[in-house]
Amino acid sequence: MKLRTKAVILVSTFIFLLIGGLLLYLDGYLRKYLKDQMINNLRVMAEVSEGTYFAFTENEKIRTIDWSSDGYIRNDTEALLEAIKSGNAEEKDKLTKELSAYLRERKIVYDPKVIIFDILGPTGMVIASSKEDRIGVDEAEEEKRLNAHKFSFAVKAEFGQAFIRPVIFEEDESAEPMTHVVARVFSTKRDDLGKLIPLDAVILLHFTDADKINDMLSGKWAADQGAVSGQALFQKYKTAEIYLVGEDKIMASSSRFDAGSILRQKVDTVPVRNCFENKKEITGEYLNYSGKPVLGSTMCLERDDLALILEVGADEVLAPLKEVSNRLIMAGLLAFLASALTITILSRFLLSGLRKIAMVAGEVAKGDLDIRAEVKGKDEIGQLAKVFNQMLASIQKSQADLFAAEINLREEKDRLNAVISSIGEGLVVVSADYKVMLMNKIAERILEVSYSGIKDKKGDKILTVLKGDKILPFEERPVVQAIRTGKAVFKELSDNYYYQLLSGKKIPVTISTTPLKYGETIIGAVVVFRDITDEKQLDDAKSNFISIASHQLRTPLTAIKLFVEMLNTGKAGRLNKTQKEYIEDVSISTERMIGLVNDLLNLSRIESGKLKSALMLVRIDEVVKSAIDEADVLAKEKKLSLVFKKPKNIIQSNLDADLFRQVIHNLLTNAIRYSTNGKKNDIIVRVEKNGKECIVSVQDFGIGIPDEAKSRLFDRFYRADNAVKADANGTGVGLYTIKMLLNRMGGKVWYESQIGKGTIFSVSIPIIDKIK
Repeated sequence: MKLRTKAVILVSTFIFLLIGGLLLYLDGYLRKYLKDQMINNLRVMAEVSEGTYFAFTENEKIRTIDWSSDGYIRNDTEALLEAIKSGNAEEKDKLTKELSAYLRERKIVYDPKVIIFDILGPTGMVIASSKEDRIGVDEAEEEKRLNAHKFSFAVKAEFGQAFIRPVIFEEDESAEPMTHVVARVFSTKRDDLGKLIPLDAVILLHFTDADKINDMLSGKWAADQGAVSGQALFQKYKTAEIYLVGEDKIMASSSRFDAGSILRQKVDTVPVRNCFENKKEITGEYLNYSGKPVLGSTMCLERDDLALILEVGADEVLAPLKEVSNRLIMAGLLAFLASALTITILSRFLLSGLRKIAMVAGEVAKGDLDIRAEVKGKDEIGQLAKVFNQMLASIQKSQADLFAAEINLREEKDRLNAVISSIGEGLVVVSADYKVMLMNKIAERILEVSYSGIKDKKGDKILTVLKGDKILPFEERPVVQAIRTGKAVFKELSDNYYYQLLSGKKIPVTISTTPLKYGETIIGAVVVFRDITDEKQLDDAKSNFISIASHQLRTPLTAIKLFVEMLNTGKAGRLNKTQKEYIEDVSISTERMIGLVNDLLNLSRIESGKLKSALMLVRIDEVVKSAIDEADVLAKEKKLSLVFKKPKNIIQSNLDADLFRQVIHNLLTNAIRYSTNGKKNDIIVRVEKNGKECIVSVQDFGIGIPDEAKSRLFDRFYRADNAVKADANGTGVGLYTIKMLLNRMGGKVWYESQIGKGTIFSVSIPIIDKIK
């Protein structure tokens, strides 16, 4: 064999092996690169889809919470529960029909996604429904049997909580898959701490948009709304698929390839098993439910017992490599044939071109996708470089599409921020470490700051919170209490709260602070506040008017009293029997008016803070006994007995005895005034020690307090209708005065009452056994 032949064969073989090795290297590298890139992209998209899913379900929870806050539903539900508890069948049937008609005609007609609106009682039984044939259905049993909803969680929940059970199929309710959302119903009334009173009732909404979940996850919904690239992944890859799987390993959303797969298709794959058995999320290559190799990413949605799966067929992802490989093989064969013609030219040319491609491949391995193989010419190496560059361009386009999808999600977030900014009251969102995370324009205007200037700053760097003229310590601020306790905190006009701005300006405000939770973790709080300068000025004006009017009335009343006494004693001439009766009526009315004026003056002093306290160490039982002695005459006039249950031990506290005696005296006069002659006539007064507090209770068996009056009972000048009928001479300031006095003493007042059976009023004061 000639040397040239050997050289040609040797060089050709060398070139062939070189090109073949490079092709194998590129094929292996690009295969791994494409897989890794796709897997990383799938992970990002799966996380984005996870957020989309939670946003979708949060909308349904918000709808449920919104409807549970309907005043009509809350009041009628409370009345219905009372009728059920009291055994009033006629009232129960009436309220059930009215409430069911309201749910059917005034609520679900405004949301086509809601097909059934149920109200469940404390045992889980349907007590009212938009579908009357559902009344009496035992939903608690369905929760245990079908895991259809989370009634047992909702019936113990706080205000503002809702629980979702996605993708339920019950043929007796709907032929379509449903989502069930439950939330507790709260009374429109508040307790002494200002919190809404929870009811033993839960609303259950049946949404029929479960089949829309896949549209949200896949981006179809965004595309339908006008987004340009909402389905970039699914348009590019025909095998791309995203779906949800329940803990029973059944598909919980429709498949891209089978619309009827929801709640029917079994999915027992590696990522599903890892999610539910090991709480582990998988991202990589595996076999899907059809037994085909896919690249996928899993998100474990533990809150809803779901797994979110995003997959793309491995063959389709690697399909571009087949064309590249075919072209590279063809280029290699051409290069091998050309090497036999001219060893020098081909070797120098081929080695030069391949070096450039190898260099580019190395840069690609480092993550530089902008680089290109600058190999000129139309031969095999040039074709190889062209195909290689096309492949890099294709990868870049895929990344651009994914980036565009991320931009679209950010735009959705911006639209949500726009909605928040349009709220008519000041709104600030803070993190768990009290840093400002979000603020709307109203809050910026009221607080005289810009969000960009105070973002990520703590609230105490922006303003000072005051109660009256006292600066609140940091730990007593409403937002701190809400985050630390996990409970909503409300401050109203009567709480006398102010914001002091950096400029020194003081603004009276009402504050509503609600903790933000992710699962059981508190991640921050939402603060909604309102500038109540006008309301505060109006309230002060009313108080000033009362004070001035009361002072002005005292002088003429004193004169009237003096002249009446002179007439009554005969100093102005002898009176006949009729005149004496008239004078006695005038005297009684004058005394009543003087008492009213004195009540108003005391109220004015309390509200203005001018009422002085004389603190001393006193025995609580002695103060209460003196109040009982004062009220005993009035009790005997109505043939009532005042029974005093003394404490076993002596209870002392440092307080103003006269003011505390006034509190007890007001409670006793109310009890006497609204008790009925001829019935059980004991009024029972108890003094007890409870930890570091002393509790004094006054129990009567009189007319009781109607439900509609309970929310306003401690309002200034308010009197219930039955109280007005029983005694037309009341002023409506007694209970308000009690509340204000106890606030000064660090105490509180509450009550229990039933119409026609009587009322128990209780007050508590802290036990301070040392004089300060």
